[in-house]
Amino acid sequence: MVEVVAVLVIVVVLAAAAIPRMMGTSDVAARVTADRVLAALHYAQVLAQRQGVPTSAVFADEPIATVTAGLTVYQSGVQVSFATQNYDGSTDPSGLYNVSLEPEVAFAPVSGVVAYGADGIPTAGAGISYTFAGGGVTFKIKVEQTGFAHFE
Repeated sequence: MVEVVAVLVIVVVLAAAAIPRMMGTSDVAARVTADRVLAALHYAQVLAQRQGVPTSAVFADEPIATVTAGLTVYQSGVQVSFATQNYDGSTDPSGLYNVSLEPEVAFAPVSGVVAYGADGIPTAGAGISYTFAGGGVTFKIKVEQTGFAHFE
């Protein structure tokens, strides 16, 4: 009986060490992060075009606070800030959409802004490439002069 318990303890310890390494692979995290950022850039451009108001995606190395179930979590990320147009024609600049980056993913440049005008054409940040790396793989996202963002 003692041997069975000892074997179970060893198996549990090995599983506790191995499962997080297998589940948190950095190459998958890098791809997921790059996909999230690309979606955020597309969202910012479409929102600017549809609402007719300037929209920007802000890359921040500083932690972004998100609150989930009463718990505040700080992660590096991309904030898409936007102004919504009200029915009376005024704008409300309080819109915010956060994309948290995985902690094991490095990105460069670590700060920057891609700002879209009301027509969806970038007023800042066009021509910049953002690189996301983790687990030995690298993904690059480029923002064209037209505002279209894509993988390089």
